[in-house]
Amino acid sequence: MYERLDEAFSAIEKLFREATERAERAQWLSDYVMGWSEARGLSFDCETATRDWNARLPSEPRPPAPWYQERMTVRREEIRELRESLKRAHGGERLARTWARRERNRADAAEAECNSLMLEIERMRAVRSREDRY
Repeated sequence: MYERLDEAFSAIEKLFREATERAERAQWLSDYVMGWSEARGLSFDCETATRDWNARLPSEPRPPAPWYQERMTVRREEIRELRESLKRAHGGERLARTWARRERNRADAAEAECNSLMLEIERMRAVRSREDRY
């Protein structure tokens, strides 16, 4: 899972670098055009253009890109499945411990019964050997 997160972060970093490079390129082009237009006596009102641009932008933040929403949905589902798997594993571990305790108790009881039967057999042999002597 950590490998996937590392891959995701690497992809995000790459996208950020590419976006930064595009922004720097756009800024350079804007400065170039502004310098070129001023050298020819043309003027461009940046404040008016900025107001027009801001008026075009929606006032609410844009929703995340569909691919991002899809990935987030997939990750949430993976996390939900991992939590369920962990709960099942924990429950299975508890059942296994209970079963092991029960089987250990049964084995101990069987061993104790076996030992008592062996003692009884030894006692009977001792009695029989005494009887055979007389």
